[in-house]
Amino acid sequence: MIKGIIFDHDGTLVDSERVHFEIWRDVLRSYSTELNRDDYIRHHAGVPTDKNAERMVKDFDLAISAAELTATKLAAARAHLDNTAFPLYPDTHEAVALSYSAGMKMGIATGAGRVEIDSSLDSHQLRSYFGAISTRDDVKSGKPAPDVYLQCAQMLKLKAKDCIAIEDSRTGVESALAAGMEVIVIANDFSALQDLSRATYSASSLREAVVIALTKKGPYD
Repeated sequence: MIKGIIFDHDGTLVDSERVHFEIWRDVLRSYSTELNRDDYIRHHAGVPTDKNAERMVKDFDLAISAAELTATKLAAARAHLDNTAFPLYPDTHEAVALSYSAGMKMGIATGAGRVEIDSSLDSHQLRSYFGAISTRDDVKSGKPAPDVYLQCAQMLKLKAKDCIAIEDSRTGVESALAAGMEVIVIANDFSALQDLSRATYSASSLREAVVIALTKKGPYD
């Protein structure tokens, strides 16, 4: 029986991948490199910043280190979030409230940093719903390693097998599966071309994903 729902952040609770693409595009232009949307969708959407930086340095033969590129992108993201939080998906508040009212323990396990999560939770009044938050800043290895999911489950005082994850990307699906959790995937415009076939279930919206999770909890009407 499922006792907890652990949500991804980017592309799941917030519609942020478009913003991340635009930030990456602007950062790479400062190094005279053009990143197009199709390449971003195919290779970079849903991937942690440091992993993206490693690939971009190699693929674009940039004369900087991956660590430098990571730092530059994170600084650009922080500057953006100082003015504007990532937008929520239209059904985020409804889905989160539905899970909460059903008595589920709720957490966030994300490849994003603490600054990004704090911006979303505080700007959109979501913090009170979540009993645990694990970010890339809190663990040794980010997604697709299982660390953030395992830590989040531990913080909720639940076994991993008693939690179900809601994700949008292949990287996230692999992370949750590695932690020993079932996974519900919601494909979006930036992840639809990824191989999401290993997810346990698929949903067309966040609300539908929560309803699926609640049927794993027990009788649901």
